[in-house]
Amino acid sequence: MPPLPACLVLACTRAADGAVGYCNTHYQRWRVVQQDGPGADEQRWRATEPGVAEPGQVNLRALPVLVVVEFLGGLQTRLRSGLRLTDVVLRAAGDTVRRQRAVSISDCDPGLAPGKRARSVLRAFTCDVRRALADPGSEQGKDTWDLAIFGHPGALSFTKITQPWLAAAAKRWAAGQLPRHRGSGASRVQGKINSAGMLSQHLHGRPDHGSDPAALGRADLESFLARLAYLEAGGQLSRYRRNMICRDVRAVLAGIRALGLTRAGQPAAGLAGDVAVERADIPADPERGEPGRDLPPEIMTALCASLHTLEPAEVRVATQIGIDTGRSGACQTE
Repeated sequence: MPPLPACLVLACTRAADGAVGYCNTHYQRWRVVQQDGPGADEQRWRATEPGVAEPGQVNLRALPVLVVVEFLGGLQTRLRSGLRLTDVVLRAAGDTVRRQRAVSISDCDPGLAPGKRARSVLRAFTCDVRRALADPGSEQGKDTWDLAIFGHPGALSFTKITQPWLAAAAKRWAAGQLPRHRGSGASRVQGKINSAGMLSQHLHGRPDHGSDPAALGRADLESFLARLAYLEAGGQLSRYRRNMICRDVRAVLAGIRALGLTRAGQPAAGLAGDVAVERADIPADPERGEPGRDLPPEIMTALCASLHTLEPAEVRVATQIGIDTGRSGACQTE
């Protein structure tokens, strides 16, 4: 007798032990599908139905070759980072991709996976695949960068900059700054970009929305600096924050010029040289007050009144010296 043919379910590894062409497990499953919906598409069901789960095995059959490669690549990346994955979770992730008939993991909706763990794995695999296919050059064309591609944690967003020329120039500047930072130091690049975003927001109030760098002049920058002063006077900005914004915008504009981005054919072509934050434009830092170690007046009054009761004498003398030198005039002593 010839061997039994394979089960008609593409992901199944068992033989068809019945006249309808299915293994016993899939035959029972198909009967349930027919009872729930008599008009079910049998061909689609065969292509998307998972195989029979086997302990310790993950079935990637009936998945596109690209999905299998992405799945294995994501698994390797997760294991290299020390993450422990079980066959149950991986089977659920693979079955989700199969049911959606996705040609790539990036086309799959992780939210349809059964269980929080499987959804997390699919999202992680999607991220790993995107990073594996990306490079710093292609990432710079986006408005939000995945800093893992540049060797840093987190993301870098340029969405607060609305002028195309300023966004393109800021991206060129940021790309040159990232290699100079280590660890969380890349967050300072984001801080400077956010400050440039405040300048962008101010320029958006112009009739041309600040879209032409050659049309900008010193008056536009002075107007921006005056706006910061107004926000500080209204209590919406601290002096420290105002100074930080001025320094950040100064660094970005100076960096754009240093990279030659104001030359003809460059993103900021025609930007006038006086559109810059000079040292004189940055207000003085607030004077630092005395350290917050002074005792409240009511405590000082009680201390001075009871000074003669302190024992031993060395403590009384030391306290008296402290009052006379550190709190001169704070209380009256006999």
